[in-house]
Amino acid sequence: VVVSFFKFFEGWFFEPGEVTLEEFVRQFWLARGKPDSDMQNASYFHHLLSWWEHRHDEHVLFLVYEDIQDDLGGTIDKIASFMGIECDSELKSMVQKQSTFEFMLANKQHFDERLAKKRNEACGLSPDAGKDLAKVREGLSGKGKVHLSEALVQDIQAKWQEVFAKETGLQSYDEMRDFLKREDKLEDDSQTVSMAVSATSEGGETPKVALDLSLLQKRRRDRKEDFSESSAGKQQKSK
Repeated sequence: VVVSFFKFFEGWFFEPGEVTLEEFVRQFWLARGKPDSDMQNASYFHHLLSWWEHRHDEHVLFLVYEDIQDDLGGTIDKIASFMGIECDSELKSMVQKQSTFEFMLANKQHFDERLAKKRNEACGLSPDAGKDLAKVREGLSGKGKVHLSEALVQDIQAKWQEVFAKETGLQSYDEMRDFLKREDKLEDDSQTVSMAVSATSEGGETPKVALDLSLLQKRRRDRKEDFSESSAGKQQKSK
């Protein structure tokens, strides 16, 4: 995230070579904190945390970039379902093609900041400043780590611990991803059982799957309680 952010700013907000990646991370990205008002930008960590508590809201679909890459077709199905769109094979094929890195790179002029760059003249910049900074660069995740020193990676992890792990108990980004996958699996299991209950109940009988649904719902409650207790325990140890 931070390397991508740096590349986006370089050549637009500051001249290439004027600010090093380490300076950008330490003096800007990590220096940001919780905003004091709605007019301020939050740090990446506070921004993520602010959405975490809303991930189950009816009108929120919480996605992770790496998981989209791993299963683009499944993500398209998930987004279509969330939006109430009927996605047949033809539409899905088109969306899948136009969501690839190759397509976006070939059409990167549609993914730049043309509208925002109208601010250039008012800021004393060349009208062309940042024109090549399309958000389509390499189409890879995790590659930015090779640009970061070990000390910088440790400082970023410390910031994660200070903000996100403190509130959720999830000790790393990968642990958050794993937790979300387990939550999705539990949600899918619940929906499958609910559909079976509905279909079988129409026959006027009390289906066995109704008991399974109750057990599944109990598992969900237990998992939430276990997670809360685990988070509290980890916070206690950190003290």
